[in-house]
Parts: sequence; C-alpha cells; structure tokens
Amino acid sequence: MHYDFCVAQKVGPKGQVVIPKKFRDELGIEPSDEVEVSLSENGVLIQSVHTTKSLRGIFSGSGMLEMLMSDRRKEPRLSVRTTGVGKSFACDLPTAIKNRQ
Repeated sequence: MHYDFCVAQKVGPKGQVVIPKKFRDELGIEPSDEVEVSLSENGVLIQSVHTTKSLRGIFSGSGMLEMLMSDRRKEPRLSVRTTGVGKSFACDLPTAIKNRQ
C-alpha cells in the first residue's frame, strides 16, 4: 500500500497527532488499538502493532552487544554461599551461567 499524497496535521499541546480516518480504515486501526511509534531516516513512523515486522536483528552491527557486555563486566559480581553438612560452596553466578551455555 502506497499513498501518493500526504496529509498535514497539527501537533496538539500533548504531542498528539490524529491519524486520518482513511488511513485508520485502511490499516484496520480502531479506538484503543496500539500503534508503534519509531524514528526512521525519513521522520516518524507509525505502524499498527498487528502489522509490525519482527524486530529480530534490528541492532545487528550497531555495537549494542559490545556496549551491553562492557557494562555487564563493570557490574559487581554476586557470590552465593550455601552450607550443608560439612560442605561449603561458593559460586560466581555470571561465570556459572556462562559455563552452563
């Protein structure tokens, strides 16, 4: 579906914009339905949630994983100690989880 025209809308005091009825009808958007609002290279993109594509891989190649892993390495380590009959056990949870994978 592609429209060769656009509709200018004013932004209300709370940042609200009305989606024209013609567009809502075409997309099947009803009152109280959820829409996804995101930034695109051309501006703001509003998509019906039930027609939204999978976000899998959206951050691929962005460096996001490396940044998150770097932050994770800076977090304090959590150790768990359990005692039983004559036994003591210490576990570094991040290492235990990594070794389990």
